[in-house]
Amino acid sequence: MRLPALNKTSVLLTLQVVVSGITLFILYRFIYRTLGPVNLGLWSLVLATTGVARFTDLGLSGSLGRFVARYRALNDTPRAVLAVETGVISVIALVTGLGVLAFPILRIALAKVVPHENIAVGLALLPYAVASMIVSSVSGAVQGSLDGCARLDLRAMLAIAGNVIFVTLAVALSHSHGLIGLAWAQLFQAILMAATGWIVLRRILPGVPLVPRKWQKAAFREMIGYSTSYQVAGIAMLLCEPVTKGLLARYGGLADVGLYEMANRVASQFRGLITAPQQSILPMAAAANEKGKRAVVHLYETAVENMSAMLLPTLAVLIASAPLISMLWLGKFNPEFVHLLLALALAVGLQTFIGPAYFSLLGVGSAFWIAAGNMTVGICNLLYALPLAHYYGIRGVVAGSVAALLTGSAVIIIRFHKDYTVPWSIYASKANAFGVPLVAAGLLIEYGIEAMTLGASWSKWAPWAGPVLMAFLAGAVTLSRLSLGPAAKRTSHQTALAKTSEAVS
Repeated sequence: MRLPALNKTSVLLTLQVVVSGITLFILYRFIYRTLGPVNLGLWSLVLATTGVARFTDLGLSGSLGRFVARYRALNDTPRAVLAVETGVISVIALVTGLGVLAFPILRIALAKVVPHENIAVGLALLPYAVASMIVSSVSGAVQGSLDGCARLDLRAMLAIAGNVIFVTLAVALSHSHGLIGLAWAQLFQAILMAATGWIVLRRILPGVPLVPRKWQKAAFREMIGYSTSYQVAGIAMLLCEPVTKGLLARYGGLADVGLYEMANRVASQFRGLITAPQQSILPMAAAANEKGKRAVVHLYETAVENMSAMLLPTLAVLIASAPLISMLWLGKFNPEFVHLLLALALAVGLQTFIGPAYFSLLGVGSAFWIAAGNMTVGICNLLYALPLAHYYGIRGVVAGSVAALLTGSAVIIIRFHKDYTVPWSIYASKANAFGVPLVAAGLLIEYGIEAMTLGASWSKWAPWAGPVLMAFLAGAVTLSRLSLGPAAKRTSHQTALAKTSEAVS
């Protein structure tokens, strides 16, 4: 892989996350202020409920990247094309079949957790949500194939365009048609992403037909062992996100689901910003695996080093920005939202450390441990959140969800370090040593802003001053660390990964 291409890919993947965050901010701000937090929570709950059906694709959407990359590395383009066609056809058949069968069950599930006065709208959204889920699964298979062709840059550009189109349509349609208009916009985005992704794939992978028509049992069986383990993560979704939102709706209300959705989205965008450049590890790890463990470990160590340079300073800025996010998004300082965002941001910050191990394991074909980690999240979410919700209400639900996330993440990273004999001292880096005090400073700044008298004339500027101060501190500390000496030469993500890519190839 050439350095310029890798630089472009990393920039586009990061830009994708940034654009996604901006469009998400615009959309959720519009929904919260125009349609209300109850409608936001209802929409989020319906999407989470229908998302459980995705596990029926047996992981083919997510695993296609590895198989396409593997066959291309072996210069076997016909088998790569066959894998794409077999995977896409299988996803269409499996997800559509279960979507139709699960529809009446999903109606019953919604009726159990949605208040009576909102159930009519929730049931009206359900058909569109199921259709979007089916088409999005197909789009995921196509995008996975693009990843396997090492064209994450094209996938990122498609995602950027799709996000902009979606938020434009969503605001326009929901303004006049409410949540149904939002559902129309989401379905259109899914169709657009699937269609344009297939068009692009045909241009970069010779032999891909206009419409997938070849399905081979042998190819399906070859992929199914890996992908079935991979998609146990889908079963974890069945046990995790819908359970969390369902418990929030039951012990709190749809408005609480809406606040959780917004806070969780912010935390997810933060994680995506950090892990976006790491997505290139998956196809590179698949190639490195052919060279042996040493190449995989070198790739992993490089990714950890560069992730550490960004993770904790960025987390510190996010924590200090929590009050400002509340004011800009909700129109006021909402302590419940801020505390929820802090809890999720800290949890996701710790969980993000598994990123290099996660993508490396997928690349080398050890999807079982990814599945085991995600399944642990789902099971622990039930074990932790149900009793905690009974005693502590919505706070117990969130605490159980956070604890489950960290438990499952520990399974993944511990297994990688054990299999590849990677010392834990890799995390005792200067970047992390400087980053921990920054996170503590971010918490102090946030606490100071929260403790200020709201009626003071200067207090309205405090939410703005907090992020600026934290960004200045994080930037100053990071720059001073980089200027200490040879470490500066190793902090460029693109340069380091490019060297790894050259070593692998």
